[in-house]
Amino acid sequence: GNNAVGSAQPFTAGELIDADTITGDDDYYAIDALAGDVIFVRLFDAQSRQDSAENVAISVLQPDGVTSAPINFADKQVATFLVTVDGLY
Repeated sequence: GNNAVGSAQPFTAGELIDADTITGDDDYYAIDALAGDVIFVRLFDAQSRQDSAENVAISVLQPDGVTSAPINFADKQVATFLVTVDGLY
């Protein structure tokens, strides 16, 4: 599974990730990005969908796999991140 940074499930830009939320089960996904790219994440959880019981929290890790990257939330559904270094996020 994708329950750790080292086993993050790769995805490509524009790909829809349909995942279930289970309390206490962290899932990891990875995307290759270039400096200057902007990553947009649209969340569908209890705050934005009536049929969802869970809230979703996201974080973006820098290519070192440890350092958190700054995320901007435009609203409750959309998070953006400006890539500053080429690598796997």
